[in-house]
Amino acid sequence: MRTIKTGSIEKTLRFRSTLFATGSVYLWARNDHFLIAEPDKPILFENSKYYWDSQYYYDDDISRIQCVNAIDPLDPQFGKVHFPNGTKAREIVWSCPKSAECCGYECCLDDGFFASTLRIALLVLALAIAVFFILECGRWALHCISQFHNNKDFEPVPTRI
Repeated sequence: MRTIKTGSIEKTLRFRSTLFATGSVYLWARNDHFLIAEPDKPILFENSKYYWDSQYYYDDDISRIQCVNAIDPLDPQFGKVHFPNGTKAREIVWSCPKSAECCGYECCLDDGFFASTLRIALLVLALAIAVFFILECGRWALHCISQFHNNKDFEPVPTRI
């Protein structure tokens, strides 16, 4: 099980809309709360299966990792979700490939330490090359200007009107 990083707000909003929309097959609205229609059935959302609790989660694919997003009891929507027996839902569970990270309600590519360090090194190298070229252009411009001013044989072309 991995901790959750922040995911895209767009996907989170789409996930919430899928669950809390009028006529949702996953939740039934009851007075001031929502009742989980079938807790043992996965929520099918954008080609992934989500579960209301770890006890309902099942994935025998060893190339995947379990992701758990705890439900904030103060959340105005998720905080009002209950199981048929009356207990509050505590978490949303799904899986991601081992090569990814759990982000919000999605799977994000796991760059890892090496990739992020490499990215920073390449950025520093690119900046160093840019600074080098700027300095060389300035040096070349100064050289050209000094050659122009030091040329004693230079005679401007007379202009006649």
